[in-house]
Amino acid sequence: MKIIAYLYSDPLLESAPDPSMWGWEIDRVYQDLGGRQQLKQLIDDCQLEPVDYLLIRRLEELGDSLEKVSEVLTQLESLNIQIIAIEQTAAAPTTLKADLLK
Repeated sequence: MKIIAYLYSDPLLESAPDPSMWGWEIDRVYQDLGGRQQLKQLIDDCQLEPVDYLLIRRLEELGDSLEKVSEVLTQLESLNIQIIAIEQTAAAPTTLKADLLK
């Protein structure tokens, strides 16, 4: 089972999160500070090597707009990656997009 994590933070608004915060054994942590180059790298890597789980703090870390977050979720789901948002309310993977509309 391969588990990766993604962290995004805007250095103007918050300090960089600790990449070891997960409490799980993570195979790789991708971290962006301000841009989302590592998110693109994450998606590229997942197309080459399958991943079982992606841990994120919140769905909004996947993009700057509802449209972008939805686009990234669609890409990740097409790769059969289970997304776990640890600071979101509990939801089944199929309801992640529905959560965006709330």
